[in-house]
Amino acid sequence: MAVIAEQQQLDLREPKGWRRTSNRIVTALMVIAFVVVVIPLGFVLVTTVGLFGFTLHAITGWADVALATEGFAVVTLVTAARLVWKIQNSAKHPPL
Repeated sequence: MAVIAEQQQLDLREPKGWRRTSNRIVTALMVIAFVVVVIPLGFVLVTTVGLFGFTLHAITGWADVALATEGFAVVTLVTAARLVWKIQNSAKHPPL
């Protein structure tokens, strides 16, 4: 004998009562938090990147030096990591 189980219907309607109210409250708080974060970020980007013709040379004037320094640091770290990896592998497998 085989027992056939009924498939339950999935209820995708919007929840009612307190759940609906709490969903709306949390959604409103998330939108407010997003706006609170985006407005200062927009001002910082406008000031530093130079949108609308404004630039802040005290911040953007040395950006090329910082980029070159970061690139040099990445190359140095990759070279050191490859050297350490090579030394560790040579210690595990000594030449014959």
